[in-house]
Amino acid sequence: MFTIPSPRGGVPGDRQPFFPIVMNYSPMALATLALCAAPSLYAQGRNIGDPTGRAGLWPLLESPIGNPFEADPGDAYKPLAGSETEKKILLGKMLFWDEQVSSDNTMACATCHIPETAGIDFRGSFPALNLGNGSLGVLPQDTSGDYIAGTPLDQQQRVTGIIAPTMLGAAFARRLFWDARALRRFRDANDQPFLLNGVDQFPDFAALESQAVDPPMSSTEMAHDGLAWNTGELEAKLGNARPLALATLSTVPVDILPQVTSGAVYNRLFDLAFFNDPNFDGFPVGVTRERFALAIAAYERTLIPNQAPIDTRALTQSEMDGFNHLLGSDCFFCHSNQTTFFAGENPVLTGTGGFQNALDAMLTDNRVHGDIGFPGNPGATGQGQGSFNVKTPSLRNVMLKPSLTHNGFFTDINDLLAFYNAENGFNPTFPFETGSNPNGTLDASEKADVIAFFNALTDPRLVPAFPGAPLPPPFDHPDLYLQRVPFESNESPNHPGIPSVLGGDIPDILLNVPFLSDDTAWKTGVREAPLFSPAFIAISPNPLPPPTANPLHLNPNGMMVFGTVTDATGFATFGFGSPPASVVGTTWSFQWAVREPTNSRFAFSNAGELIVQ
Repeated sequence: MFTIPSPRGGVPGDRQPFFPIVMNYSPMALATLALCAAPSLYAQGRNIGDPTGRAGLWPLLESPIGNPFEADPGDAYKPLAGSETEKKILLGKMLFWDEQVSSDNTMACATCHIPETAGIDFRGSFPALNLGNGSLGVLPQDTSGDYIAGTPLDQQQRVTGIIAPTMLGAAFARRLFWDARALRRFRDANDQPFLLNGVDQFPDFAALESQAVDPPMSSTEMAHDGLAWNTGELEAKLGNARPLALATLSTVPVDILPQVTSGAVYNRLFDLAFFNDPNFDGFPVGVTRERFALAIAAYERTLIPNQAPIDTRALTQSEMDGFNHLLGSDCFFCHSNQTTFFAGENPVLTGTGGFQNALDAMLTDNRVHGDIGFPGNPGATGQGQGSFNVKTPSLRNVMLKPSLTHNGFFTDINDLLAFYNAENGFNPTFPFETGSNPNGTLDASEKADVIAFFNALTDPRLVPAFPGAPLPPPFDHPDLYLQRVPFESNESPNHPGIPSVLGGDIPDILLNVPFLSDDTAWKTGVREAPLFSPAFIAISPNPLPPPTANPLHLNPNGMMVFGTVTDATGFATFGFGSPPASVVGTTWSFQWAVREPTNSRFAFSNAGELIVQ
């Protein structure tokens, strides 16, 4: 079993000694022009399942040879009960919602892809290094998992260069990620094809598999620096984990509840899901990169939002008028399945809903656009000096999104429509030929029709019956630890840090890693502390007591204190090789103390609590 060496801290790469100290520790002692959604590049549909199951003339599903989708005869997007596909889907569902997939148990795939917010980040958007905005990821950590300094903006969590796109409907994409780098052919970690009897099993239709393996290794999204597949680190950590150990059991969907409560760890569940797979039954047992990719992709092929009013052919006159206003502009140049500019290939409604061309079902382009001002990596050159080629997002479920552009510049659909409608005094970028106002703009009633059309793109299955209500399959899911305990919400404002001298620096506790009773890699950290100084983490098996004037906020009864040393940036990390005796449901409290070299006095961090999971 992989365990992160303990303790952490000191100069990066250096292992400082730690030392338990006596009990009863004393007071001394975070605009571009496209809506943010799935980049969908369609492939030609194959007949997988019965086409009558497609509510709105959607394309039929595709899957690679090596990961076939065995569909229910009545629904092309629902697995055949008891099939090998269903086994992989159930495994992928657990993995997608499990924060233990990240190297520090703080990020799941679902963290940035919540169905209730149209498959994007429910937390909104945050400043990124490229001067745009993106989605929050992990706290910066070096190759050993130690906390390190973050961005020049002194943000705590790392931020992607662009907001995470939706996974809803991504099954119809031939390439994935905004820059289309996840290609149709899925290869192993050595960039070699998977051969069975000399035949490549994943030569096409495998963008989902190609995409799935990147985020768990990204030091911005889910991993510490330098993490890689096939080193055994994540495979061993995840393989020995209890599935969905951080989820509230009452929220776990019934289709995966038996696996979650079986007592089996992921290694066993992976072996069961791939037992009869000719490609992977006989490979190294347990968690592997390829098995992970196939399971996640199988689950994502079920997430098809195809029951909106536009799909069920239930559009009102106002909603159809809104569609026609968009049709009378250049909006569908990108938000449709056009292949050539001004080719007369705008989407065509069939009666009061549905599309004449099934490939328009997502209202998305199948091209990759270059040089439209999307931010790239800092210092990047080429088209637009730092911009990169980008795929057009879908308009599907736009009314559910907390962020409406690639960088979250708009958060309200009325503001976004006002921008396109040139209510800023400039001529519109895309004139509305049907607009009643001068210069090709819409009046208030016409804008209301466009909003009505946008509402008609919402799949009602993504809208909870009441706040907190579960969604119906296939969008049902467990909760996330992060939803229950938002970042820093467990740090008490009533128990603030105290400097060593008046006006001095106050250390800041890092306490976002869940406290699992059987975790062998739990850690906490401190930042903004004096450099190269003795640092002590006090851990009490009790909740925080009422605030007092005492700089030590913890209950000293049964308290343990461990020592390490801060590094050159004022960070220190402490982790248990194995946690102390703990009981699920109990509350523990934590606080750091760091000795200030200039005066030999202690500066105390803020204090926080964790409930044992």
